Amino acid sequence: MELTPGQKCNRCSRLLENTYSTVYNKEGEVLEIICPICNNIEYLDDYRKDGIIQTRLMTEASMAHYYHTEVFSKGDYDRVRHEYFEFYLQNKKLLMEVAASVQEIHKLVNQFENKHWLPYLKKYWNDSKDRGHIAELDGTTILMWGSAGRVLITAQQGEIAPEVTMIFSDYVASPDDIKKYGDMTSRGGIQGISATKKQAIDIMETLNKAKNIKFKPKKSVTMAGL
Repeated sequence: MELTPGQKCNRCSRLLENTYSTVYNKEGEVLEIICPICNNIEYLDDYRKDGIIQTRLMTEASMAHYYHTEVFSKGDYDRVRHEYFEFYLQNKKLLMEVAASVQEIHKLVNQFENKHWLPYLKKYWNDSKDRGHIAELDGTTILMWGSAGRVLITAQQGEIAPEVTMIFSDYVASPDDIKKYGDMTSRGGIQGISATKKQAIDIMETLNKAKNIKFKPKKSVTMAGL
């Protein structure tokens, strides 16, 4: 949907620029167009109600953590736009709480990478011509797909949520590359999330407790989950 010149956020009347969110009803009709700040506030309000961390909130909380610890603490307040500075400042406690939760979940993703991805799943992926794979583990469905050197693994308990999506590199470093640049293979992280902190930890601990995760091809997936 294209913006009209001078169009403003339906909630705060801030002038909309390149980034905005469109809110639809169940019939697919546009209800309102809002700015990123109002969108972030909505995610925070949802978090206050049910504790669910969504991907957008995870990203903003991580950015807020960076600015508070690496930028604002040094008296540098000009590296972020004024509206974001206000948002990060006014919601500091809650954003830092989310960021701390994300860091805790990320440690479990690192454990998964070292226990499952690097030892055998990366080879399984690289040896397979199928781009989609599935596994079941103690009530958790695990989906693996990807392209262009990146592999996504989604672990979910339920049809939609809660879920955690991890991202890894399928790159196999040559001895010369390792000598020049170090082993660049261990660089996985969280790609997406829709879960409370407890739900995400429970999902990751279920995966990390397993000795081995046995995937099988999922033929309905052809490339990058499409």
